[in-house]
Amino acid sequence: MVQSSYNIPYFPFVYNISGYIPFFEKYGNTYSHDHCARANIFRRDQGAVQTLDDMKRIMRYNRWQTDPLSLQDSTRGISARADLNSPWVNNNPLNSYSPFGAIDSKITSNLLAPSRSSAVVAGPTWESQPVFAWTGQWEYEPHYGHPDVFAFKCMGILFAGFVRCVVSDWYVFISCVIGMSQTPQEP
Repeated sequence: MVQSSYNIPYFPFVYNISGYIPFFEKYGNTYSHDHCARANIFRRDQGAVQTLDDMKRIMRYNRWQTDPLSLQDSTRGISARADLNSPWVNNNPLNSYSPFGAIDSKITSNLLAPSRSSAVVAGPTWESQPVFAWTGQWEYEPHYGHPDVFAFKCMGILFAGFVRCVVSDWYVFISCVIGMSQTPQEP
């Protein structure tokens, strides 16, 4: 079974204790797992996904300016980008104008999973939007360790295992990956 994720809890217990009910009552389907903008976009476009490249495209999708399901809001695309919202309009029940949104995409397939391979891309989407950069209005926002510009291409990775570290009584699991030169291809 595959369970879709829209950054809204699927399980009723988690949804309820997370405080989503008052937001749903105030904003409607914006806070509905099954009927939020992302769910509607996935539902509409899922039939067009036939290949790994198709899935990469849908996971980086954000055409908020022209897609009626995005409701003229850059945070309601599959790959949200609050930095694209208008700084002069603050009527957005999700996010206002800020350097916030989707930071990566990770996908695999039935054929890639047995070899523990996947296709990944870092940074906010730029397929149909400007490349995100920590310049201009975002120059002084804390972003330690980030590159100045997020214009990365998709690459393939092969999962190599876990390394366990102890940090102040917390166990941190670090995923170790071996970079491959290009996105893995399905036969």
